[in-house]
Amino acid sequence: MKIMFIALMALVMLAVMPVQGWTVQMSNPDGVAQRDVIVYYPNGTLWGSYNTTSLIDLGVIGNTSSFIFMLKPQYVNMLDDPANFLDQAFVFVSTNAIQIFVIAGLIGIILMRR
Repeated sequence: MKIMFIALMALVMLAVMPVQGWTVQMSNPDGVAQRDVIVYYPNGTLWGSYNTTSLIDLGVIGNTSSFIFMLKPQYVNMLDDPANFLDQAFVFVSTNAIQIFVIAGLIGIILMRR
């Protein structure tokens, strides 16, 4: 009976122990613009800066259980890399073609009525 009680207490202690290692994996589902993921402690100090395809290891977190994740779009300058800008513009237009045609049609109808 004592062994069962000790085994039960050991299982209960294992079940209520806090988790110390966390891993967060980011992804970029839209693929149009890359984003930086900036992770802060709750007091505002910087934990690290990552891109959206990286694996963030929060394994050495100590007693901190909350973080602030900020998504920041990466700046794209057309003059710095025109080929990359055109590739991203083509992806945007091809994924949003119907919306662009509908908006252009509505603007055309509004202008033709004047």
